[in-house]
Amino acid sequence: MSEHARQPSGILMVTGAYFPELSGGGLQCKATIDALHGALRFTVLTTSTDASLPVVSEVDGTLVYRANVDVTSRWSKAKAAWAFLWSFLKLSGSFDIVHLHGFSQKSTLLVLLAKMLGKSIVLTLHTAGQDEPAGVRARGRLAYWAYSHVDLFMAVSPPLADRLEDAGFSASRVCRGTNGLDMARFHPAEPGERIRLRRTLALPESGALILFVGFFSLDKGAHVLFEAWRRIANGVGAGSSLVYVGSTRSRYYEIDPALADRIRDAAGREGLANRIVFVEETRVIDQYYRAADVFVFPSRREAFGMALVEAMASGLPCIASRLPGVTDDIVKDGETGLLVEPHDANALAAALARVLTDCAFASRLGRAGRQAVDPRFAIERTAHLTLDAYRRVLNTPTLSVTS
Repeated sequence: MSEHARQPSGILMVTGAYFPELSGGGLQCKATIDALHGALRFTVLTTSTDASLPVVSEVDGTLVYRANVDVTSRWSKAKAAWAFLWSFLKLSGSFDIVHLHGFSQKSTLLVLLAKMLGKSIVLTLHTAGQDEPAGVRARGRLAYWAYSHVDLFMAVSPPLADRLEDAGFSASRVCRGTNGLDMARFHPAEPGERIRLRRTLALPESGALILFVGFFSLDKGAHVLFEAWRRIANGVGAGSSLVYVGSTRSRYYEIDPALADRIRDAAGREGLANRIVFVEETRVIDQYYRAADVFVFPSRREAFGMALVEAMASGLPCIASRLPGVTDDIVKDGETGLLVEPHDANALAAALARVLTDCAFASRLGRAGRQAVDPRFAIERTAHLTLDAYRRVLNTPTLSVTS
């Protein structure tokens, strides 16, 4: 559509990582840009831990500026901070809106600069704790001042929005939204596709595949899944395998490499090592969902369950930890998935046993799960909410876009 209205010169998306490097915020940023392709002009400013990536490149038609950093070196972090700010200043004539994906150390300086330059600021809260008011306040007065001067917050789940309002932020500055995904990419497996994908991905071709997606931290609960599975692995779960997709070793501060080692050691002692697959990173995660039979989301802390939504969109029967306002906002227990208490390995084992032994029930959960998330979590809806956020910070009834 075409309408006469104020047209922003551009949007600067700021994220901690961007394709081909992977992060939750970065992937959501790219999905939104792709959904709005041609409607608005986006530029991405990001950090990168891969020194082989160019400082400036084009990713699917969007210019991406990177500040390369070695997070173990203070000197490297200082250089990266300067490069980041220099790129921001150099690009400042090309955008009206700064859209921050998550609030990190660099966000404080960017907010200061944006305010000095008269730019509008949108902040999407992606991470529980880190992006919440209490977490930012703990970093000091300057960080909280910058956080408080954001023009509009986009909260991807009800608890994040509630934390903002509880901290005194006006509801008019909080956009209650959601993350989204490409429903055409994440879809149930076609007849015969599951076995073909298992061969392509070098996964076990027989037996049920139980899938976990997420990096290895205590909060994500990969070890809880193992403890639950080992209880049934030689009983009702005989022949089943675990597939872990996610970083086991990384410089990211939340990842605990010892978790994967402990799982490997325990599996070896119990004769289960050949029934566990570790996939460190993949850009074809949709294929792993379609190759699997069951998905488990055993987190104890989340701002949003993106992997859970992806699995439900892929038609998998899903078992998730009950996280008030997050997973219970996505899953209706017993109808579109199963919910268990966080870090309760016995309850998780019972849920796994039920899904593995009652194929008709598992199929019903998978079908109902797909219907529950499509179109509620479709990226087109997130894109619409994002456009509305830009309209609000520009104080214009609509945006001049073409689509």
